[in-house]
Amino acid sequence: MLATAVIGQNNANTITYANGVFTLTSSLGVERVKVDPGLVPMNMSTGRLWLPIDKVVVTFDHQGLGIRRNNKASYSTFSPIATSTDIMSKDAADDVNRAVANGTKTLEVSSISGWEKIGNDLYLLLRWEDSKGATWLEALTKTSFKNGNPTTTLLGKFEGFSTAKGRVNDKLNLNDNKLTVPTLQGNELGVETYDIASGLFSRLGVGEVNIEDAKIIEGSRYGFTIKMSPAKTYLIGLFDTTQGQHEMAAEIRGSLVNVYKPSILCYLRGNQKVLVNLMTGAEIALPRDVEIREVTQGLLIWTPGDKPTQATLYTYGGFRTIAGWKQVPK
Repeated sequence: MLATAVIGQNNANTITYANGVFTLTSSLGVERVKVDPGLVPMNMSTGRLWLPIDKVVVTFDHQGLGIRRNNKASYSTFSPIATSTDIMSKDAADDVNRAVANGTKTLEVSSISGWEKIGNDLYLLLRWEDSKGATWLEALTKTSFKNGNPTTTLLGKFEGFSTAKGRVNDKLNLNDNKLTVPTLQGNELGVETYDIASGLFSRLGVGEVNIEDAKIIEGSRYGFTIKMSPAKTYLIGLFDTTQGQHEMAAEIRGSLVNVYKPSILCYLRGNQKVLVNLMTGAEIALPRDVEIREVTQGLLIWTPGDKPTQATLYTYGGFRTIAGWKQVPK
C-alpha cells in the first residue's frame, strides 16, 4: 500500500490510492476507479470488436459478425438485409443485385458503424460500402441472446448515413432509451433516433454543414463535428441534439484524443494533453502522460498513467480542483 498525502481537499472530498485503485469519497458516496480499465471491447484502429454477452463472445472482422462459444465460432454476413424490401423498394433491391453482378457492390456487410449493448441485447448499426469505399446502406439491427442463442431482428434504417469510417466504429449512442446517431443527407446534418420502447424512427434537422465527421458525446446532450482546414488545423463544431443548433467552437492544431461529457475535447499539443471546454473556451494543459477518466463529479486525472504518483479531480466545466492526491516518498 502506498503512503498518501491529501492535497487541497476538505473532509467532503478525498482521494486515496492503493493496489491499483483510486477511492473517491464525497457527500455523494464512494466511487472506485481502477487504473487498469480491463477489457476494452472495441479498438477502432485495428477494427477489433470482442464483446462478451451472456454465454458467448461476439466478434466482428472480415468474416462478419462472429458468435464464439466453447472455442467454436459461427459467422453472419447479414446478406439478406442488403436487398430486404423491408427497408427498400423492390426496384432498389433489383438495382443492388445488378450492382452485385457487375462487382461494384457486395451483399455481405462491410462494417459496424455503431453498437450498443443493453442487457443481453446487442444493437448494431451495420454498414455496406461499394467498391470505392462509399456507404450505400446502413441498417439497424437487434440481436437478442437468450441462453446464448442469438436471434437477429432488422429494425429499419435511418434517413441519412453516419460519418463512420473503418471496420468498427462507435457512432451509436443511447440517450433516454433512444438509440441516437448524427447523420448526413448530402450536407444536411441531422440527429436521428430509434425509440426502443415504441420502435419509431425520428430525425431532428441541424442544418447545412461542411464537415468530415460527427459524433454525439457519450452521456451528453451535445455532439461535435470535425473539419480539416486548408491550414491543416481541426475546425471543431458543437451541436445540440435536442434543439438542432450547430456552431463553430474551436480551432486546434494537434492530434485528437477523446471527448468527455458535457463538451470537453482532449487533444495532443506538443508534449501536452490539452482539455478544452467547447462551450466556454476554458482550457487546461496537462503533461502528455496523464490518464483521464470520467467519474461522477468530473474528471479524474493522474500521472504517470500506469503507476500513479499524483492525481487531481476536476469539475467538468471550468476545471476547478475538487480534490487531490500525491504519493508520499518512502
